[in-house]
Amino acid sequence: MNNWTPARRWLSSLLLCSLFLTAYAQPGSLDPSFNPGSGANGTVGVIAVQPDGRIVLGGAFTTFDGVPVGHIVRLLPDGTVDTTFHTGSGFNGTLLDLEVQSDGKLLACGTFTQFDGTPLTGRLVRLNADGTRDTGFVPPQFGLVSINGIALKSDGRIVICGGMGIISPLQLKVCQLNTDGSPDVSFTTGSGFTGFVQKVTVLTNDRIAVAGTFTSYDGTSRAGLCVLMPDGLLDAGFDPGSGCDQIPAVLEPTANGGFYIGGGFTTYQGNVVPKMIRISSTGSIDPTFNIGSGPNAIVLDILTQPDGRLLCAGGFNSWDASAAGKICRLEPTGALDASFDPGSGADNAINCMVDQSNGNVLAAGSFSSFDGQPMSSVARLFNCTQQTWYVDADGDGLGTPSVPVLACLQPIGTSVNANDCDDTDQNIGAAQTYYADADGDGDGDPNAPLTICVPPAGYVQSSTDCDDADPENYPFAPCNDGDAITYGDEVGEDCICRGRHIQIQVSAFLAGPFNGTDMNTSLLQANVIPLLEPYTALGYTFVTGGGETTTPTALDPIGTFFDVVDWVVLEMRDPIAPSVVLASQACLLHSNGVITDQAGVDAPQFSLPIGPYHIAVRHRNHLGVMTANPLEVDSITGVTVPFQISGTPTFGTNARQIIGGMACLWPGDVHQDGTIMYTGGGNDRDPILQRIGGTLPTATAFGYHQEDVNLDGAVRYTGGGNDRDPILQVIGGSVPTAVRHHGLP
Repeated sequence: MNNWTPARRWLSSLLLCSLFLTAYAQPGSLDPSFNPGSGANGTVGVIAVQPDGRIVLGGAFTTFDGVPVGHIVRLLPDGTVDTTFHTGSGFNGTLLDLEVQSDGKLLACGTFTQFDGTPLTGRLVRLNADGTRDTGFVPPQFGLVSINGIALKSDGRIVICGGMGIISPLQLKVCQLNTDGSPDVSFTTGSGFTGFVQKVTVLTNDRIAVAGTFTSYDGTSRAGLCVLMPDGLLDAGFDPGSGCDQIPAVLEPTANGGFYIGGGFTTYQGNVVPKMIRISSTGSIDPTFNIGSGPNAIVLDILTQPDGRLLCAGGFNSWDASAAGKICRLEPTGALDASFDPGSGADNAINCMVDQSNGNVLAAGSFSSFDGQPMSSVARLFNCTQQTWYVDADGDGLGTPSVPVLACLQPIGTSVNANDCDDTDQNIGAAQTYYADADGDGDGDPNAPLTICVPPAGYVQSSTDCDDADPENYPFAPCNDGDAITYGDEVGEDCICRGRHIQIQVSAFLAGPFNGTDMNTSLLQANVIPLLEPYTALGYTFVTGGGETTTPTALDPIGTFFDVVDWVVLEMRDPIAPSVVLASQACLLHSNGVITDQAGVDAPQFSLPIGPYHIAVRHRNHLGVMTANPLEVDSITGVTVPFQISGTPTFGTNARQIIGGMACLWPGDVHQDGTIMYTGGGNDRDPILQRIGGTLPTATAFGYHQEDVNLDGAVRYTGGGNDRDPILQVIGGSVPTAVRHHGLP
């Protein structure tokens, strides 16, 4: 007997169509109708969609799908290059940020100094919707100082951040411009920030959130995070405390005045955090937002969805111990949304994302494939909000929970409402919502609803008895790309934090262990070099760094001759005020003079924007040395500073000791006070005698000690290899009252 009734055929067809739609448009999967060809020949760092749906990309690339472009290109909705976008030769440098105005015009900033062959007075320009330069936009004379980010206020005014400034009205490192580019006279920053500003976003009520290398704003302490009122005054109600251990790479506003921050940081206000947090309008961590262990590498972009869920992208390949190919989606609570499945995801970092009007999302970066399929630089992913629909048999607009259908779009014959008490009768409608009345006073708890036809005991229709105040939501903040080699070496000037992570290749010799060719590694051989950097315990105050640790393998790399001599401190100093340290970190000095990061392989990386810096090296008992002039640092090659070469200009007079043609740091600053003295109060000789006991000058103290001037693992006052004679030699060898000063301002 055939029981295949028309009703059953209809229901089966409905379910099959729904399953096909779900499989085809699985959130996170590639949209096969989007094809960018061979893509960009460099990293895409910024992406935007114009009102007409055309897609604009910017970054470090000069061709796209084989077509020459000047760091900017526009794509048609299918991913092909739009040849009607008239930028000419484009920009001569990398785009760091890109914002689309409501009229389709484009604001761009970056490392460029020209557009279509025409010199610019600053690194900020506005393009018409067709790509030509908008000559009616005339920004102030910033010169060529860095501009790192752009944000738009609700009324169209423009906020920029970086290292630039305006004299009148006084706006330093954060400037607010009118829509024609002129300075907004209602906005002032006072004395401004003590360091660079790298990220900016506009919060609710046009407040401005920023992140950077600064430690204060207009005289008030603010550790790398700050919120300004619409007129530029400090929002005193927001206090990040000690802030993050690394500059956040991204700031994303929340609806209640807070924001999310994401990046490579691991602590906030001294608390261990998982690289992405939500902080309130006061700066405190929102405990209701919980991402578990979070990503295993840097978060580079966050995109809030209309339904409150969050798209997160970056350099990670797992999130809360689940596989995540550089992109994932979170529930508003922070839980991983398992319905968003990008497969294996991108094979390299995703730097930026943007929503399209149809709900899909565009993701761009430095990848060449997505979910195992060739897809270079930019991809479009399905991002529909799947929901459960319910079969509505009686056609009254209400369904029943017994026949759920999961789909992005509503299938015919279904309803979003599953509360039909009787789906065979159009006259019997929806169930009612009741609320648990735990205390029995007749009022229910709105946080415990139950939609049902007949309520169980203990449920009432009133919901006025409970406290339904939402805890404050908290924002997040920004920067470190988690893979400095990828971004510093591959894309060069990339200011989406990835570009701010610059590489410093420095080498130096210490005169104490110098043997005429390289440096002895006696401390390593004696197994006394600590695995935790020693400078914090010695009283040195790090800026953004400190607390670095290493491993025995890093100290003594297998198969090389470049064993570690000791820890040193590498400093990045302000180009105008060289006494101001903008960033510092403890590094490893190898026997060949090369300075590496704590892992012992790569050149040290700093989360700072490209630009000029004084670079200094310090050691715990040698005088420090610094470059005579600020050196331009870019994120493609970084900068190389060979302090051991005598021809390298250094700050001060006789800042290094010349030994056999090699320039070495002066040994003997046992007190770490920037001077070497043999006699008198505070001299560097007496501590050597004190270390060995103070009474028997022939005694020896073994270990890792400040008084070990020649770094041989033993402190000696007399005899061969003693640590007293080098001090006398450093100050001249004949006048014991002479003093040697360091070459630092």
